[in-house]
Amino acid sequence: MIPQKPETKKTPLKMLFRNLFFVAFFIFAMTNLVWSQNISPVFFQMVDNEEKATPTFLAAIRRLPPFLSELMRLKSKYGTRIEEEVFRVERARKKNIIKLESALKETPSSRDLLFNLSILYREAGEGARAEEYLRKARETDPTVK
Repeated sequence: MIPQKPETKKTPLKMLFRNLFFVAFFIFAMTNLVWSQNISPVFFQMVDNEEKATPTFLAAIRRLPPFLSELMRLKSKYGTRIEEEVFRVERARKKNIIKLESALKETPSSRDLLFNLSILYREAGEGARAEEYLRKARETDPTVK
C-alpha cells in the first residue's frame, strides 16, 4: 500500500486571501502597464536629444534638487541659450510685475491691476503677496472671485 498524503482542506479564509492577492497583483500590473504607456513625450524628446524639449524639461524640474546639476549639464551641451529660455517666462513675469506695480501707484484702487498682480505673484510662488492683492481687489470690487 502506498501511503497517501493527508488531504489539506482550503479554508474559505485562505482562499479569500489568495484571491485578494491575485486581484491586487492584477490591478498593480495593469496600473503599471497603463502608466508605462503614458510617459511624458518630453522624456522621449530628451532621450532623443531634442534641444527644443530641454527648456520644457528644465522648467518642469525648476523647484527640484537636481535642477542645478541638470541645468549645468545641459548648458554645457546646448549653450547658454538654454538657460535664457528656461528663465524667459520668469523674467517676463518680473517685468510685468514691475509695470503693474508702477501703474498701481497711479491708480491704487484699480481692480484689474490688483487682480492681475495677484495672478502674477501666485505664478511666481509668492502666495502671501498674491492673497494680499486678491484681498485688495475684492475690497475694491466684491464680485472678484
